[in-house]
Amino acid sequence: MIGKNQRPLNFTDSQVQQLKWTNDTLRKLNRAGLVALGRIGHKALTDTEYGNAGYSFAMMGDRMMSALRVRRELLTAGREQPPLRIEVVFSGKCDACWENGPGTRTDDQEADWREALEQDPAHQLEIESLLELALRTEERASVRCESGHALPKEFFSGINRLKSAVLRQLRDLRETALKHEPKIVVIRSNNCSDCNQLLEPCHQPLETEDEEDEPTMP
Repeated sequence: MIGKNQRPLNFTDSQVQQLKWTNDTLRKLNRAGLVALGRIGHKALTDTEYGNAGYSFAMMGDRMMSALRVRRELLTAGREQPPLRIEVVFSGKCDACWENGPGTRTDDQEADWREALEQDPAHQLEIESLLELALRTEERASVRCESGHALPKEFFSGINRLKSAVLRQLRDLRETALKHEPKIVVIRSNNCSDCNQLLEPCHQPLETEDEEDEPTMP
């Protein structure tokens, strides 16, 4: 039986646009978090400013979680809905395509949602950088508290909500990224599989009719 996470994905145009929107929203929030945390590390803040920063971090965390919930719902819907149309096209190949070798073609809609689910190294780096900066900022604030200057609890509560959302974002993107299946290539060799010596003609694999008709690839 195919598991839920292994079912084929089918999205409407509207769902594809919403997937792209959630990705853009998450990246904007990540960048805003990096800027806000960077300010705390480079200037002395009053207790009121620390409290306001905590509220800001909590709001960012809540918005991240909201975008991630929308993203998960879209993926669930994409796995549960059947395709609206299945096309089977019988066609030959022109000489140019034969020379370029075998290939696969996807329609524009599939290319769009694949792009939206593709793991982006830049997005990944933003998440990891944000998490690292949040941990460092929290550590510096804790040291300040230990030295006798207690910071508002709203600051620590807000930064914890931001960290939780960032960790959830990291896990969700890793779990839902498209898995690339390895390409299987059949290689016909006239060499021994053990010692790699050239085989005698009588021991060489026979060419099939398909192989004889197939044009030589560059």
